[in-house]
Amino acid sequence: MISDLLQNKTAKERANIKATEIAKLNFAKYTDDRTGITVEIKDGKINAIEGGIELYARAWQGVNQLGFGKDGTTEWERFIFQNPRILIDDPSGTIIKEWTDEDGVLKQRKLKEDPLEATKLTLAHTIKVSSKEGTEIIKGSTGNTTSTFYPDPDVETTSVDGLVRRSLGEPGEGFGTIHNGAGTEAFPSGTVSGGASIRTSAGTNPNYIFFGRVVMLFDTSSIPDTDTISSATMSVASENKTATFGVASATVVLSNPASNTNLVASDFNIANWTMTAQNTTDITIANWAANGTYNDFALNATGIGNISKTAITKFGITTDKDRDNSEPTWSADKHDKFAEIEADDVGSTDPKLVVVHSEAAVAGGYPPTLLFMNAG
Repeated sequence: MISDLLQNKTAKERANIKATEIAKLNFAKYTDDRTGITVEIKDGKINAIEGGIELYARAWQGVNQLGFGKDGTTEWERFIFQNPRILIDDPSGTIIKEWTDEDGVLKQRKLKEDPLEATKLTLAHTIKVSSKEGTEIIKGSTGNTTSTFYPDPDVETTSVDGLVRRSLGEPGEGFGTIHNGAGTEAFPSGTVSGGASIRTSAGTNPNYIFFGRVVMLFDTSSIPDTDTISSATMSVASENKTATFGVASATVVLSNPASNTNLVASDFNIANWTMTAQNTTDITIANWAANGTYNDFALNATGIGNISKTAITKFGITTDKDRDNSEPTWSADKHDKFAEIEADDVGSTDPKLVVVHSEAAVAGGYPPTLLFMNAG
């Protein structure tokens, strides 16, 4: 097992060990069951590089070949995974993560080590959110850069993800009060976040007993300063959802926690958030995909403009009602929750930010790349 080789090693050593072991595996053309995308890895070959792995691939959706780049004309893409994933979800897995949710219910997630499948799953999903269908592809072309970033797993070194919340007992408090109130809880490390949420009191007054806001940071400083970002997608995989209220949608906003590597209750406070939509389309609670499936937020021009090329990109997820400070029609004891899998399991469904950007010309024709940074 690769995990046995990682004991008592530094983060850099662990990344290089995983890369060396993954490069020994045989990769053939495959079809990903979740996305329906067929991927061909050039020569079935993966190379170990410093801190990660390198491969070239092209892809199809059904019989239609997918293109890459700003205009979708590129056929082959170079992919680099920094510190690649080796775990996948499996109902019979022996790696067991347990936690108690905010309702006091014991939850469990099972994973297993499968570096071949983890690489395939991660690659296929990144292709799904970064490729284009129905374009005029230039045969044999290799181009463009699409970088994929993850929050750090615990213990964080550059970027954190997790939940901050204002949580109250009955009878709760009014919408505006809880929206603008001080945070009471922070969860920077865990298997599944309680997620962006809104919950009403059980009483007759139009009160609320908690709001949850998700912090999602990414170290995007490796994007060259001179590059132009043409598109970006933030994706979070959901373990579960609660949809008894049915009034909320999930939306991407800007967070600004006091630390890039930890969360405290006061990070919930409204002064630490810019409640302007960073995504093109919200995801309703009815359409929130659960059971480990990715929910993909295409970023709008505002969100793209807030991706840092020199430091940490600081996004977050809230309900649309929280974002707009817009009280819904109240009903007693109702709850909408968008729970997402966090990066602490370093699995193939960790939160990710996929950024498509143009790369400055390099002497000798060195091809652009698709990068997976901070990958666990």
